[in-house]
Amino acid sequence: MVAQKITSLQAMVDANNPFGAPITHARVQELTDWMWTSDPMLRHIYNVAAWNDVHPLGVFSAAKANYVTRISPAVVLVNKKGLPGQFHHEGSTLNSGYILIGETGDNKSLVLKSASGIVPPYVEPFTGATGQGVVKAYNKLFTPTTDEDGNEIENPEPHLQWYTRSFLWLSNEFKNVSAEFERAGSRTADMVRELLMGELSGMKNSDGQRNGVLPALLYRYASLWIGTPTMLSHLMSLYEDGDPQRHNFAPVANDPDHPLVPPTSYPTFSRKIHPVENVGQIPVGISSGTWDGFPTKEPYNDLYRPDPVWVHWSPAMVTEVPQLQAEVRSRNKALFPDYANWTEEDQARKLERDVRSHLIFTTIKDAAVTTFLLGDVDPRNTKTDVYISDRAWRIAKACAQVTEGTLAGVFEAAKWSARKEEKAEGGKRGRTNRVAKVVEDETAETELGEANDLVLKVLARKRAKSPDTFMSSREVQQGCRGVTSAAAKTVLNNGLKTAVPIGGVDTPVLSIESGTGGYRATDALMRSPAIQDYLDTAVPGWDRTLFAPPAASHYQTLAAAAAANGEAS
Repeated sequence: MVAQKITSLQAMVDANNPFGAPITHARVQELTDWMWTSDPMLRHIYNVAAWNDVHPLGVFSAAKANYVTRISPAVVLVNKKGLPGQFHHEGSTLNSGYILIGETGDNKSLVLKSASGIVPPYVEPFTGATGQGVVKAYNKLFTPTTDEDGNEIENPEPHLQWYTRSFLWLSNEFKNVSAEFERAGSRTADMVRELLMGELSGMKNSDGQRNGVLPALLYRYASLWIGTPTMLSHLMSLYEDGDPQRHNFAPVANDPDHPLVPPTSYPTFSRKIHPVENVGQIPVGISSGTWDGFPTKEPYNDLYRPDPVWVHWSPAMVTEVPQLQAEVRSRNKALFPDYANWTEEDQARKLERDVRSHLIFTTIKDAAVTTFLLGDVDPRNTKTDVYISDRAWRIAKACAQVTEGTLAGVFEAAKWSARKEEKAEGGKRGRTNRVAKVVEDETAETELGEANDLVLKVLARKRAKSPDTFMSSREVQQGCRGVTSAAAKTVLNNGLKTAVPIGGVDTPVLSIESGTGGYRATDALMRSPAIQDYLDTAVPGWDRTLFAPPAASHYQTLAAAAAANGEAS
């Protein structure tokens, strides 16, 4: 698994930053300061954030995530051309993801509490699961065996039983979610992508306990995840699939050089939280049940779809969105590009296109949610049509620039984390390789020592039986069964370097017949006590006298006596 993990991060480690330059506190202030005085709700969000000493953008994003769960799945965006369709499933979902970035000690939990005080989510948040676990929290697939009267059903069919149509996946610490992205074989990343896009999601197979399928555009999903930049390495490694940029990013901590000004008492807000009526919202205080034409806690199989409520673009969007889309399309290389002949510039342009295309759609959805949250009432609003406001679009564009700059910063932090992880894994592998090399060398040395001893014994036995006979290399190796021929050959090739100490001098133990290249044990080896003890057992009755040392000369005898008496010879 580790090897796969390193491989999945390698592209990100080697890549240039596709999101541009990381954003600074000063730039965030420049982009968003005007917002907090533009609307009573936004001013209230600022006051709550200042009271708790957290970033107002973080509270704003968390409030939007909570609010998304209160928008009916029947509320859908117009298509990418800005046009409504005839049926509900022709639209695009408002399902949204928000990621808050903060380091340890940045009061991340206060952001969640502050936002829930402004607008609570529709249902109790789901705090940790795989993608499949989230799907199962919506509904389950089951097969009833009896009807309402208790009579047995002759041909039972599987049905969906819904628990809720709306859901908030909350993660106070991104570690659990990140572990799912990292886990080998996990489909969590794919399922999160499906949930954010409102597509068919889940699984249906032979495992009845895990079966669960969400039909497209029949559910509302929002995610609110909080984590440090380095926690998001594995999510950021999916940037080419658009996964990070499908989320809205916001900071948790304030700029220490630009402190907020808190009110003198805890801020309150008297305006209705849901001022845009009759467009598929779930009022605060309404629990899971039947709302807006969607039956819940009931089994059914007809995939009932209520009449759609279309969310239209604002006047400014009608002009600007097509321009943004055209700019993205201009980065296309060709309809069917020859990737093999692409230059690095071509690849960079395509990646920039992919990144920007996802950010555009994320910004449009954020503008719609902001319109609902702020209660921007357009005179054209009806029960079947709602219009995004130009002000919400302007706010969403500012938040999108913060998102893009934050993505750039998180990307760099994630690259650093991936490099660190890769370095640690490389060190671990290096240590493993070094240990393996030591073991390998020790094994080879042991094997060579065993071959050396056996070669010497084979040659000694042969000479004990036939004192004047040499042995070929092949004959020696055949006699050394039990050790590798390579080790025996190494001993033979280095035989003259192998010696035994005799009289304090290393004496060669092999001699080579110069004419034939044959091998035999030397007299010195045959006279060594260890070999003689071995031969007494291996070759009973061998003639030890054939290898007796020659008699000492008269001068050698005198020199030995003088040395024993400490005299000069």
